[in-house]
Amino acid sequence: MASASSRPEHLAKCLALRLLIMLAWLAAIVWLSLDSSPPAAPGWLGWDKLQHALAYGVLAWLVAGVLVCWRFNENRHAWWQAWILTFCFGLSLEIMQHLMQRGRTAEWQDLAADSFGALVACVVFRHVQTLTSDHSLRKDE
Repeated sequence: MASASSRPEHLAKCLALRLLIMLAWLAAIVWLSLDSSPPAAPGWLGWDKLQHALAYGVLAWLVAGVLVCWRFNENRHAWWQAWILTFCFGLSLEIMQHLMQRGRTAEWQDLAADSFGALVACVVFRHVQTLTSDHSLRKDE
């Protein structure tokens, strides 16, 4: 178990790693969303709306993790803040697709799939967060 003096250093490393992973995932989504001919996934993973829901679900989970690590004691609302940030990111990419006109088109159904995937991930994140905090409280007793 980490001592109180090493806790800020541990949190800084935790935040840096989570932030790096989140930024890499963001970059992948931007590239896949704005590229005129993104690679196609095989089989059932090739369904466009499923790809959107999965990509934005993972993004929302990563954003929530960064928020929890960044504001260690104030993480009660990280799940819905992550959903809002992820929704806004998806909306901005759909707007960019519309404005850039590089072979990609904006679709409201994509934004709905993005939002749904992010919402499911955030609800699960909140549930896991509640379970783990309840478990740690019982362990401390």
